[in-house]
Amino acid sequence: MRAGGILSLDAARLTGWAYAYPGDDPLYGHITLPKPNGKGFAVFRAWLFERIAEYRPRLIVFEEPILNHYGPAKTSLQTAQWLIGLYAHIVEIAYHEGVRCEPANVSRIKMFLTGDGRAKKPAMIRAIEDAGWHPQTSDEADALAILLWAEVKYAPRIRRDVGALGPLFAG
Repeated sequence: MRAGGILSLDAARLTGWAYAYPGDDPLYGHITLPKPNGKGFAVFRAWLFERIAEYRPRLIVFEEPILNHYGPAKTSLQTAQWLIGLYAHIVEIAYHEGVRCEPANVSRIKMFLTGDGRAKKPAMIRAIEDAGWHPQTSDEADALAILLWAEVKYAPRIRRDVGALGPLFAG
């Protein structure tokens, strides 16, 4: 696996990840973290340091936390603390390791991949499967979607033909 690529993260209790040098076939998977507490953060930190040492990415792109303050699907305080904590650890570790780090807006990724900024999980998974990949979880599918979006945004000269999605490129 070539160093200097993009590591994408869908950080949560079940964290999906994908890594590729732009245009290359991605590696992807997921990690289940312990309960949201100090041990969960420690396991995540160790895991992320290992991925950075293994792949030597030039860029980490991660899904911004979604914090819903209204309605029946309101984010609990514990979940908000967990997601913001993961966000903070990603940014701090990237800084420590000298890796550029950028958040990715969920609605933009959904719009990019499906044409619908409010696409549901099945549509996102179907789009990734149409690209020729076979994620085991929706979190892996999200990490692959972030990776594709990041390639277009941060490596626009790379052209990737992704199966039924056709060629994805910017400009």
